[in-house]
Amino acid sequence: MEPDDLLGELRDAEQAWLDASARHDRRAMAVILGDGFTATLPDGSVLTREGMIAGLNRLPLREVKTPVPFTQKRSIRMFDSMAILHGIYVVPGGEGRPERRSRYTDTWVRSRNRCRIVASHRSNATG
Repeated sequence: MEPDDLLGELRDAEQAWLDASARHDRRAMAVILGDGFTATLPDGSVLTREGMIAGLNRLPLREVKTPVPFTQKRSIRMFDSMAILHGIYVVPGGEGRPERRSRYTDTWVRSRNRCRIVASHRSNATG
């Protein structure tokens, strides 16, 4: 796969992950999360692939209203079939909720002909 094609696939995969999370779409999430996936959240808790999907199982699938969560200041470093994405994850405020921002570092691997996220780390961010 050409580097530019992989870069485009990574961008699409990241957006699919943002969309699946916002929509509580456990089926899409099951495809996106790689085997052995772990996420470290801003409070220090850790979620496994199974834990994340189980959490979505308790939530109703929903339509996402605009504005939707997005990333900014993203950088992508590629290493053969692996990539590390780093930036700021923004959940816009609305309806009395404040905007939430966190810094993220995500590790993606191209496996079985698609990009899958295998690790995610978020910490609270300001600015």
